[in-house]
Amino acid sequence: MLASTLYRNLKVQAEWNDKRTQMILKVPTKRPSYLVPPISWVVKPPTHRSLYLDRIGADLWEWCDGRTTVEQVVEKFAAKHNLTFHESRVSATTYLKELVKRGALAVAI
Repeated sequence: MLASTLYRNLKVQAEWNDKRTQMILKVPTKRPSYLVPPISWVVKPPTHRSLYLDRIGADLWEWCDGRTTVEQVVEKFAAKHNLTFHESRVSATTYLKELVKRGALAVAI
């Protein structure tokens, strides 16, 4: 899995907050199948959900450019935070798994 490449979801919009302390990812949502007329005339589902990333998460997001493997991301994370490869692997891959689960990233093996 460390040889896998991570791609950003092309439909996700990324922006910084006013103070540049958090990155906000707007992930589009699917329309629920139960929303059919006349229910859909009254209930308007959200078009996206927001994910708030701290500086560490924003760094991981930036490094997932479609060319960098998971192993390279872990190495960058380790170098930036003065961690061993194994320590950073646990933290970085856990964070990346959450971003994949929430639809912000995709994995290519």
